[in-house]
Amino acid sequence: MNWYFKAFRQYADFQTRARRKEFWMFMLFHLGIIFSLNLISKWINREFGQNTNFEWLSNVIALYIFLTVIPSLAIIVRRLHDQNRNRFFVLLPLFPFFGGIAFIILMILPGTTGDNKYGPDPKRTQNEIDDIGK
Repeated sequence: MNWYFKAFRQYADFQTRARRKEFWMFMLFHLGIIFSLNLISKWINREFGQNTNFEWLSNVIALYIFLTVIPSLAIIVRRLHDQNRNRFFVLLPLFPFFGGIAFIILMILPGTTGDNKYGPDPKRTQNEIDDIGK
């Protein structure tokens, strides 16, 4: 859960790097929340009928997605920076079919070891912090 909230704390950080774990833990919670809200919305519509006054739930889902666009983009850009790639790779999913697949593959690939032009290795930095705490 800390990884999820870390993305919100760094919502304006488009300059540094993000580990795979940071990216995928955020996406796991993010997509889980969207899926859960959608499931609840469908259940309410099925249970109480389409003519009920629960349209606000669709607005909640839309509001959640709207509020998470910037943190999501920031963590994607930081993930690309971890691989020493330019932020314009975020546009890759706009290419039909193969763009989305290539984008997912990029998110799975490991980052560069050591420092790169976007900053220090976040994995090494976290390990050093863990060693100091022992």
